[in-house]
Amino acid sequence: MRTLGRALTLLTMLALSSAALQAQTTVELLTSATETTPPGSAPYYSGSPINTWYHDQRWQAIYMASDLTAAGIPSGAMISALQLKAISTPGTDVLNFRIRMAHTTATTITAWQTTGLTAVYGPTTISAGAFSSGAWYAFTFSSSFQWNGTSNLIIEWTTDGTTYVSGGGSYVRTTTGTRSVYGYSDSGYTWPFDSMTAYTTTSVPSMRVTFTNPGPYISVTSATNPLALGTTSQGTPSTPVSYTVTGGSLTGNVTVTAPTGVQLSITGSGGTYASSHVLTPTSGSLNQTVHVRMTGASAGSISGNITHSGGGATTVNLAVTGTVNPPPPVITVTSPTTPLSLGTTSQGVAGTPASYTVSGVNLTANVFVSAPAGVEVSVTAGSGYATSIQLTQTGGTLATTTVYARIAASATQGAISGNLAHTTTGGTPVNLAVTGTVTAPVPTITVSAGTPPLNLGSVVVGSAGTPVAYTVTGANLTADIVVTAPTGVEISQTGAGGTYAGTQNLVPTGGSV
Repeated sequence: MRTLGRALTLLTMLALSSAALQAQTTVELLTSATETTPPGSAPYYSGSPINTWYHDQRWQAIYMASDLTAAGIPSGAMISALQLKAISTPGTDVLNFRIRMAHTTATTITAWQTTGLTAVYGPTTISAGAFSSGAWYAFTFSSSFQWNGTSNLIIEWTTDGTTYVSGGGSYVRTTTGTRSVYGYSDSGYTWPFDSMTAYTTTSVPSMRVTFTNPGPYISVTSATNPLALGTTSQGTPSTPVSYTVTGGSLTGNVTVTAPTGVQLSITGSGGTYASSHVLTPTSGSLNQTVHVRMTGASAGSISGNITHSGGGATTVNLAVTGTVNPPPPVITVTSPTTPLSLGTTSQGVAGTPASYTVSGVNLTANVFVSAPAGVEVSVTAGSGYATSIQLTQTGGTLATTTVYARIAASATQGAISGNLAHTTTGGTPVNLAVTGTVTAPVPTITVSAGTPPLNLGSVVVGSAGTPVAYTVTGANLTADIVVTAPTGVEISQTGAGGTYAGTQNLVPTGGSV
């Protein structure tokens, strides 16, 4: 088993640049720092550049801007090669060797940097015999990397092999702080090995840098490439993002021009935005933060390049990406009162409707209106009530529509509250609060006597007449029903042969008779 593990993080920046090249110079970095061997023991310096003890090796190191300046590397220098100092000859050829670089503001590293790295070398297979103990080996770049003069550099070396033999590795310089991460595996991951376990160390590979002093140049440093402008809705400018333009030895102004749908500001994120700005160098140098946003004028994908031209330098482009979504659906609810008052009704009796209006724009679906408990809605005052209804839009627009809300006959006694909810696909729900009261049900008395009037027939004076029956019912009663007969009539509630009197109290049970 030849693996361990730990995780890391790092903020990086990416640089795009162009400059005229002059005579090359090679310098060594960190010459005052102690030189030693990397973590591990000979000849098993796992993870070290040009070591072959594992199939796959990865090492990322941060070199401070002060390290480069101390070695005499000027701002805008075009780095065309790096050299590493071999500890010993690798045990086998170094397969698919790559170098990638990026500007960064980070001073320490605790996890793999996975974005913003620019490939400058490889993949190239290098013969094991090209390396010898204590000798420097130069890796000449396929394209130069321009240092902006202020940022730190992150440099990555990787190998992607299929066999392992002990041997190789490169010397390191001891620094302060966690300046490197490294990892290794036997074909356990796919290049660039972002899931490979990472280990930390305070050392960085001993390194020589070959560079040329620039003529007029422009350098662009951004967090991502392309510069991600995010998303916004049509009609709303996006949240600005920024990048930095630097330059040196410039002979005139630099014009920065945005692609269609993009605006720039050089006076801060809240400054004046335009499709282009002119940057004026000071003594031939530039260091300008540029803020970028999408205008949001029309929906669709945003792409193209921000161009940086002039001052005698080669034009530098910074690609941008972003998305302007169609405007969001908007529901508008207009009520005569807030909350909407539904008044008072008795339990079992539907309340009097209260009305309000609903409209909508930018809709992709109909608007649904849902009532809270005890409330029902309709688009017609006198009928069609339900707990929810659908309002139909046409061509993305819901014309102003009157909605009626009332307390339902099924509502229970007590206070009515909650919200009338108005929703549509992709839109923000709009609620309208309601209030109302359901009082106790109204007591009712029903008399069933056939066809009135009640015919009591004829009788001889002094004799009681023949009884005639009728029915009394009551609901929601809170007291007795008192039945009172007119003069000359008496009533009984205990049958035809029962006890008769001028009045009778009918006693309810559970509010009913």
